[in-house]
Amino acid sequence: MDNVFASPAVDANLTGTQSNGIGNENRSINDSPPVKDLQYWFEGEYIVFQVENVLFRVPSHQFKQESDVFRGMLSLPRQRQGYTESSEGNSADNPIILPSTIRAEDFRNFLKAIYPLNASANIAQGLSKEELESVLKLSTMWYFLDFRKEAIAELSKRFDPAEKIAAGRAYKISQFMIDGFTRIITRDSLITDLEAVIMDPLTAVALLRIRELNWNKIHRRLGLNVPNEIEKQFAEELKMIRQDEEGYKKIEQAPAVMPVPVGI
Repeated sequence: MDNVFASPAVDANLTGTQSNGIGNENRSINDSPPVKDLQYWFEGEYIVFQVENVLFRVPSHQFKQESDVFRGMLSLPRQRQGYTESSEGNSADNPIILPSTIRAEDFRNFLKAIYPLNASANIAQGLSKEELESVLKLSTMWYFLDFRKEAIAELSKRFDPAEKIAAGRAYKISQFMIDGFTRIITRDSLITDLEAVIMDPLTAVALLRIRELNWNKIHRRLGLNVPNEIEKQFAEELKMIRQDEEGYKKIEQAPAVMPVPVGI
């Protein structure tokens, strides 16, 4: 039986040394000039961010590739002072300083998603719920639309109802709010004090009112159209959230004027 682990035979026409697959090889007779691979040729350089009192130095590729906000900023011509490039973010002496509303921990968690240190782990496997919320926060702020979509999909399975309502408001996700409202209205357990704090007391009161109406209808065997009642009770808020959501839908061509998010 042939040994599949045996070393391959060396062609007699080759030189006496066997290639290890790394390093210079004899070019073909054609010797045509190399071309850039369409997928694995990364443009850009390293950029330095300061978040709180922490410096981060990362490749610029994902920021340019995934975010129209950063693509425009990082594509500006570099200024030169003598022989030194002086663009913001070019060095630790001249970093891109992010606003004080962004924590270093949030930015570090965001980088774990766009530059994972464990290349075999995807966003769902590699990040905790808290880390994923950081990704959702900053991808929403900076229009990293694919990462926002992934974070939403994973957090939809991890957030409890009150967390969904709060996140839906903060990050413009109407479905999170509707899911959270529906689960609280239709479940048997009461709203806890912590849930009321997370989603705000006025929302808790509104949901208690719908819960009471729902139970009264059930006892009278009438039934309540819960989705309609949610739409009626939270009509204005849901309308505004849905309008904001439109700006996060993936489009083939960027709009003439990109929305300017807070945070840069």
